[in-house]
Amino acid sequence: MPTMEESLRTFSDRLLAVSTTLEQQKNAVMQKEREVFDILEQAAAAFAPKESESRCAEDRNVLRETVNRVFQDFTDGIRRWKQEMAERSEVRNKLEEVGAGLIVVVFGRTNAGKSTLGNFLRGKQLREAAFDNAWKRGDFPLSPITVIERGRDAEATSDAEWFAEGGVETTREAQMFRLPGLLWLDTPGFGSVNDGTLGALARKYVKRADLVVYLDDSDNPGLENITARLVEVMSEGRCTLVAINHSDKAKLVGEETGDFVFDETGAPLTTPAPKSPEDRAAQEEYLTGLLRRRLPGQAVDAVSISMLLARLGVENNNEEQYRAGNVHALFSRILELIPNNEAVTRLKYRDAVQNCMTLVDMVRGRTDAPEQGCTLAGLDTQLAALEDRIHKTDVDFDVENEVRAVVAPLMLRVREQLRALLEAAKKPPQPEVTEENALRSIHLFFGKRISDGKDAEERRVDLAPLMEEVGRAALQGVEAKAKALLHDLWIQPAAEMQRSFPTMKAAVITKKTEKRTYEVTETESYVRDPSGLIEHACSIFGKRYYGRRKVTRQKTQIIDLGFNVEEVFAEQCRLLETTCADYVRQEMTFIREECLARGSKIVRERRAVLSNSGKRLEALRRDLEQKLRSSGAEGEQAC
Repeated sequence: MPTMEESLRTFSDRLLAVSTTLEQQKNAVMQKEREVFDILEQAAAAFAPKESESRCAEDRNVLRETVNRVFQDFTDGIRRWKQEMAERSEVRNKLEEVGAGLIVVVFGRTNAGKSTLGNFLRGKQLREAAFDNAWKRGDFPLSPITVIERGRDAEATSDAEWFAEGGVETTREAQMFRLPGLLWLDTPGFGSVNDGTLGALARKYVKRADLVVYLDDSDNPGLENITARLVEVMSEGRCTLVAINHSDKAKLVGEETGDFVFDETGAPLTTPAPKSPEDRAAQEEYLTGLLRRRLPGQAVDAVSISMLLARLGVENNNEEQYRAGNVHALFSRILELIPNNEAVTRLKYRDAVQNCMTLVDMVRGRTDAPEQGCTLAGLDTQLAALEDRIHKTDVDFDVENEVRAVVAPLMLRVREQLRALLEAAKKPPQPEVTEENALRSIHLFFGKRISDGKDAEERRVDLAPLMEEVGRAALQGVEAKAKALLHDLWIQPAAEMQRSFPTMKAAVITKKTEKRTYEVTETESYVRDPSGLIEHACSIFGKRYYGRRKVTRQKTQIIDLGFNVEEVFAEQCRLLETTCADYVRQEMTFIREECLARGSKIVRERRAVLSNSGKRLEALRRDLEQKLRSSGAEGEQAC
């Protein structure tokens, strides 16, 4: 059997090792949580709308609105997840204020010795012991008693150096102290006059325990109302260690030898002594049997202790009394629940690891959590719907059909305007009243012609104003068609669309003439030879005789055909239609690429961000699962 010093040293050394391990495990789990939120915050930064993506011709745009909404949902989700983890980690957050440790909650019947046990463990006797120990050395510094929550009518006791002992209902509040690797929480007792208030307070903190130490009274163990409370605790799966205190009796001094000792009054002196092993075993068997019947199939064990004898053993440096107190057995049972560092994770940080895994599942949308729209899966669903809509719009976006739809009605108006310009050019321009033109009129009045060196048979028609108007009309037509096709997917501002409409050379109309040759039969006179004697006689004296005959001659006529307006009109209409079609086609293709291709790219990039974040979270979750498997903490904690 270990000595008093040895048993206490084993217990204290293990708690110090546990403290180190718990701190490491805590940091590891907290690091995983930080990694989760680092992944999410990195994703949110990559997801954030960019200035180059937010430009829009209209105030309302489904692409911009969806990206902004999803981003807002994402950031709101991160805030809610952080809050959720803070709420889920309430106990751990409390621990961080006082230090990491195994949470041991002591509960039981009133006056069972809970406070006495806590004071002993805190070192009330050990700090003054004659032998060396961790409490005396300062390895276990005396930490303050902290009141976590008070019951009804409880007075403040946070300034007390030790738990109050011995009175009725001495504990009316949840109080705790810390040792390295251990948080000891003392709760109000069951079975008191204030059981409704104090018992509820005890049950509240029992649910938060890594280990429950139930303290019963050896004078009357297994009371029905108290046992019912114990069954409730054990049925919740909390690791529970049953200890039967006051397992001692008054023994006459000198009973072994028959040399009794009496006081001044003649009364025999007594000294505390342990109950017999048989009595202790009987009580332990009675209580465990009672619990096994209530909790079939569940492991139940009990240990008998005497805090009185343990205290006396330390105070008197008496090995026999200390061993009779059997607290070393209680400490050994506690150590059995934490046999190695891996089991520490099972006892203390299993919930934290599972909370972190739950967080990952919640973020990825693998749970039935209410805020599914904010999960990665929910956000991706929104983006997938938008991407599908963009794809369907792209399929329906037939550029050539839209070109024809824009150009055809535009050319109807353009033809009218072009014809009007050409017809107006046929009219001779009204000369300006200048000195040159006045001189020209004077010369013409006197029958003189002055050449101005210009080809009077040609007229130039400036098409620049018409082309400017056509460009504006074409752009408006493109805009209207794009909006009709894209609806609220429209994201391209008109300013970026308005590339210069192509220019065309001035139209030239020419006055056409036609040279025509034709035959004309005419009657003409001619000198004929004399006929007959008389005419010959007269011709001698110089008389001429004439005849008439028909003569066919060729003549040439220049015909004014007017200006070639129709010819120029047809050619310019062809050029204009080709130019308009090319321009509209170019702009419609540009819009399709900018609105649909760019929009699809924006959505794909965001979905890739979500997908990559999901993969990183999945890898992190596998690490957490491995952590649970390696620590043996996948299942229920075992006692």
